[in-house]
Amino acid sequence: MHLELRARHLLLDSHLREVCQRHLVYSLGRFEDQVRRVQLWIEDVNGPRGGRDLRCRIRICLRRGGTFSVAWLADRAEAAIDEVFDRARSALLRRVQRQRQAPLRRRLRLLPG
Repeated sequence: MHLELRARHLLLDSHLREVCQRHLVYSLGRFEDQVRRVQLWIEDVNGPRGGRDLRCRIRICLRRGGTFSVAWLADRAEAAIDEVFDRARSALLRRVQRQRQAPLRRRLRLLPG
């Protein structure tokens, strides 16, 4: 699975890249055959003013079609990355379970009742 990582108003050092790659493997690794592409954006929203201003957004493109995004704001990049990957894993699990149950629901509707 390939991760496209982009940053805006923020320096991407090797430690941050390693954190993102590790979260990709541990959080989304089991869904590798369902995921076509993962894009991650990290941006400093407020610039030098400070505050809770690091936005992390992940977009996941599925092989069966469809995309979805998850975003999170935090004061540290690692915290934002951690939370956005956790939420993306939960959303992806729900999406995959829905896709698995869809053919069963269609068959049940076609049965005479």
